[in-house]
Amino acid sequence: MKISFVLKEKPSDIRTGVQRYYDQLVDKLGELNELDIYYYGQISISQRSKYESKGTLTNLKSSRRSMFGSMLLRGLSDLSAIVRYDQIVHALLPVPMKLKRGAVLVTTIHDLTPLMVPEAFPFYTPYLFKKNLKALAKSNTYFIVNSQCTGNDLQKKFSVDPSRIFHTPLGVGEEFKPANDIVIKDVLIKYKLPQKYFLFTGAMNKRKNLDRVIEAFLLLKKNKNTDIKLVLAGRMNWGGSNIEEKVKKAGVKNDVILPGYIDEVDLPAVISAAKAMVYVSLYEGFGFPVLEAMKCGTPVIASNTSSIPEVAGDAALLVDPLSVEAITGAMEKIEEAGEEITDLISKGFKQAEQFTWENTANKTIEVYKSLLQQKKKS
Repeated sequence: MKISFVLKEKPSDIRTGVQRYYDQLVDKLGELNELDIYYYGQISISQRSKYESKGTLTNLKSSRRSMFGSMLLRGLSDLSAIVRYDQIVHALLPVPMKLKRGAVLVTTIHDLTPLMVPEAFPFYTPYLFKKNLKALAKSNTYFIVNSQCTGNDLQKKFSVDPSRIFHTPLGVGEEFKPANDIVIKDVLIKYKLPQKYFLFTGAMNKRKNLDRVIEAFLLLKKNKNTDIKLVLAGRMNWGGSNIEEKVKKAGVKNDVILPGYIDEVDLPAVISAAKAMVYVSLYEGFGFPVLEAMKCGTPVIASNTSSIPEVAGDAALLVDPLSVEAITGAMEKIEEAGEEITDLISKGFKQAEQFTWENTANKTIEVYKSLLQQKKKS
């Protein structure tokens, strides 16, 4: 099968959740299919090598730049002269494209975050995102979504027919598993982390609800005599700098620790050492950290909104992300370490087993085959 991927790259080797999705699809699908990979942006040397080992690699130039000099998710090169009639073109980001008549266009929509939580983005991002999705909804593209929640949002916001939406859950790598004590000890020393802590991992921005996480943690410390700390690990994104200010103003730098980005190789050990993963985001299209923690045997406190209940199942303490008291209450349950928490850990291992990259790749191939078969009949 001939498949073309269209994606956005960056010069850094630090991979986001979305870019891990790129990597896994290219890796798994490149083993059995003929791949053409089109990208825009810049690309690191190591990432270039990975892609070139799986297929041909072509840099696309955007036809327009914003006033800020950044690439817009529009105006990509016309691919109609390149792709074949019987080809699948899978855009791994929401951008309209011109294709040869008869080629099948599939677009992955990870979430509708810029529309659901617009305050977490620069003012122009929701505008561009909405414009692109409107164009895609009116086109003949099919959509792959990571959760039923995102599929439902697409239907509600853009009146996309359900027959055009396919649900392919994401996976979690085999590297996420309980770390041994020696590895944990070395990682705690490397990042200067305490022995006992609640953990958040991910990009730090307004959507992640970290203000309330800090407030809930401070309320826990006020209510209970505990030496537990809060570790917020990740890079600061747009709007995330207020976290540092909040910690400084509250005078709790010794209790709330900001180690920055954790190297991927060290992440399983940092998660394994945590008392619990606290992931009470305001909105998610999937939520990797929830499953990563479960695979590491770490209990999870998570939001009861958006896609997270789909991912977490009955294997997490689900709370209202807008309620500081509810988050604190879940932290107190973790501290008590009763049978409920032991049961959650056991359920977490089983829940995480359902989410593999092999399953993601297989379901994606099923979508391609179904659409090509449908096109032949039409």
